[in-house]
Amino acid sequence: MDPTSDEARLVGQVERDLRDEFPQVPPNQIETLVECLWAHYDGARIRDFVPQLVFRQVREELLEDVGATQPAPPTAPPEATLATSSRWSNDANTSGKSGAGMVTPTI
Repeated sequence: MDPTSDEARLVGQVERDLRDEFPQVPPNQIETLVECLWAHYDGARIRDFVPQLVFRQVREELLEDVGATQPAPPTAPPEATLATSSRWSNDANTSGKSGAGMVTPTI
């Protein structure tokens, strides 16, 4: 396998992923950012993590420029939270030890 073509494929994948996440940003701006940051790692001996590093750096840059916020993490339905377990509820902690009345952890 040709390392040059493999790396070109990875560059393309990073660009596609960023275009999907930031459809409001012109594609040429994303391509320019990816190419510039990828070139920053040209002298790196270990190249395994270059795609992830470039993706994160370009994403951070775009989030700052666009003013977008990161998507909220998915929330669990109420019945799936730890608060429904008697192990974690305040009522189960009646031993009188320190820690009684602690806040119920939630996910």
